[in-house]
Amino acid sequence: MKYFQTNSGYIVDENNELVPMEEGHPLYIAYLAFLKQGGAVEPTDFEIEVIEPKTLIELIRERYSIDDELSIQRQRENKPDEFIEYYAFVENCKTLIN
Repeated sequence: MKYFQTNSGYIVDENNELVPMEEGHPLYIAYLAFLKQGGAVEPTDFEIEVIEPKTLIELIRERYSIDDELSIQRQRENKPDEFIEYYAFVENCKTLIN
């Protein structure tokens, strides 16, 4: 799996999900090693690159089309699990752009 650093300093995976950067986490250790090397050599199992900041809508569109969003909103009471997943994703995207 590839990991990326956003311009705001967050580490995200290929699905734009935040990656826990707690002490002791394998990615955290590899990332610190990466930084100590001046960012010149990437850690073995990780690809860390700076990605351009995106708008909230751009991040959401990577996973959900407008039709998907309307469908999820319309069926939020009938499919609460799907809505909760969508809502958590959008909140995560908000965190990434701030």
